[in-house]
Amino acid sequence: MDVQVRPMLNYTENKLMKCHYWGPSAEVTSVPCYLMNGYNFQTKCHNVGKSTMNSGMCVKSSYTNEQQTTASANSGQRRRRNELQQAAAIANSNEHERRRSTVLTERLAEIERKKRMVWQRVREKIEGQRMSENNVNLQKCYVQGQNKIFTVTDYGAVTDGKTDSSKAFLNAWKGACATDGGVVAVPSGTFFVSGATFEGPCNGETFFQTKGTIRASSDPSLDEDYWILFDEVDRLTISGNGTFYGNGESAWPRNECDKSLACKKPPTSIKFHNVRNSVVRGINSINSKMFHLNLHKCENVLLKNLDIIAPVDSPNTDGIHIGKSSGIVITASRISTGDDCISMGDGSTNINITSVWCGPGHGISIGSLGKYKNEEDVVGITVKNCTFSDTDNGLRVKTWAPSSMPVSVSNVTFADIKVNNVENPIIIDQYYCPHSSCSRKGESDVGIKDVKFINVRGTSATEVAVNLQCSKSRPCQNIEFVGLDLIMKRTGEPTTASCSNADNEFVGPGQVPARCS
Repeated sequence: MDVQVRPMLNYTENKLMKCHYWGPSAEVTSVPCYLMNGYNFQTKCHNVGKSTMNSGMCVKSSYTNEQQTTASANSGQRRRRNELQQAAAIANSNEHERRRSTVLTERLAEIERKKRMVWQRVREKIEGQRMSENNVNLQKCYVQGQNKIFTVTDYGAVTDGKTDSSKAFLNAWKGACATDGGVVAVPSGTFFVSGATFEGPCNGETFFQTKGTIRASSDPSLDEDYWILFDEVDRLTISGNGTFYGNGESAWPRNECDKSLACKKPPTSIKFHNVRNSVVRGINSINSKMFHLNLHKCENVLLKNLDIIAPVDSPNTDGIHIGKSSGIVITASRISTGDDCISMGDGSTNINITSVWCGPGHGISIGSLGKYKNEEDVVGITVKNCTFSDTDNGLRVKTWAPSSMPVSVSNVTFADIKVNNVENPIIIDQYYCPHSSCSRKGESDVGIKDVKFINVRGTSATEVAVNLQCSKSRPCQNIEFVGLDLIMKRTGEPTTASCSNADNEFVGPGQVPARCS
């Protein structure tokens, strides 16, 4: 039978199609047609889609059963081949994902391993080895078989607070200083050290870790101007939450430096000279005879989490004094003394002080300046996010009149400061002299310029919260106030500002005080 089949719609679009025929004698049926690889085995229709054949006809062709069987087998083979190909593709995809997941897992594990190694090194270098509550329990570290921990008790130090352990401390230091990464370990207990000079340069990083208390002599007449000195050391770390007890109460009654310029000064508790790239963290300094910490000719030193304490009536017990040093950072510390919490002498440059609690004491001061010959300028001071409570002063610049040297103070910013019952929240005093023997004649030759006071807020113990007493011969230049809000502690009334020989500007509305009188 000669049969021709033409789809009425495009077959490639796989839409509903109807069969139509023309030929001499074809068997016509009105059953639905289902497309199966171009041939319907039920109705023998070629190239037809699903159709109800209500308007067209499906033509049965003269295919034999053998042809039908062959076509069905070919169709099944193609279907299995497609299924196998799909299964292989899925398997390959799963294997790829598995390998990718394995690689990522290995990479993450390697990153975590490296992180653990880095933190382990940090803990070993910065925090030192762990000590038990009552006994030293340091994990031994070795470099080419050499022990890096030098415990002072191994060198004869005694924890009775009476036997002089200075020699034991010095011998432990020599061992640590000669070893890259060496650690001087001071265990729990009280050690009497009459005096010590820890000298460098050392053979790499050096650590001084104390868990105990190091106690000074009650003798105020030491030959040196320090009790403990770290000299010429690079990459030094002092930590461990130990205490340096200066025994200052034995020296304060004999201190006459607040009365006479010719006095013999008591020793500083801890002096740093030519110390570079170092960290002092977590230690306590109590009752120094004079300054608690003194940084002289130092560079890039971080001081953090310090507790510095002395009675409010203890003379000259500055918490931290900085001189001829640069790159000093002081942060997250609490200082309560009988003098300046922090004082910055000549040659202080790029000093950053943040998050310090000061009180009682004399505040944070630049100076005094102009007292000695060969003084250097003070440049780049930032004091931020600090709190002053019950202090004599808050933020202070002080210079001598007359001056011995025409140095300058510039590029200074005091910002985000809280004051509570402070007698002089903001003060520039260019006629500074704490002694009754001062002549108080002449003018200061110290120039002060580019100083900003930003967001200083809280309560003043006096009516005059801003006091600028500048030199007639070198008036203050470009003193700027922004966001002041200072009221009197007792009455809640607004405070005032008193300014003399000062080029100043109050920037922005609503400040208290709002201008100089």
